[in-house]
Amino acid sequence: MKDYLCKKLFNRLSGTLVIRARCGNNITGLACCNILYPSPRYSGQLHIKELYVSQCDRNKGTGKAIMRFIARLALEQECLSLSWNAEKSNPGANRFLSGSGRQNK
Repeated sequence: MKDYLCKKLFNRLSGTLVIRARCGNNITGLACCNILYPSPRYSGQLHIKELYVSQCDRNKGTGKAIMRFIARLALEQECLSLSWNAEKSNPGANRFLSGSGRQNK
């Protein structure tokens, strides 16, 4: 995990904002996102690339707290939209995201 974080996520070219949820010294969840600016005419689009909560910390509100933080960030940055994806093969993630207000298309 450390190698992945240092060489990939925190790489100066990644353009990724990493948000951590902590309980004491333990990281209980994280999200990776970025703000895209498709055109000078539009405000940004905040896109969540990853959302992960450790197995033992699921169903304790960690994911919802991360999503609330990201939603506030999107509003503060005047983003026009907030988007995220989940693989169809991950039913737990899809249930969580549907409960967070995502509309499937």
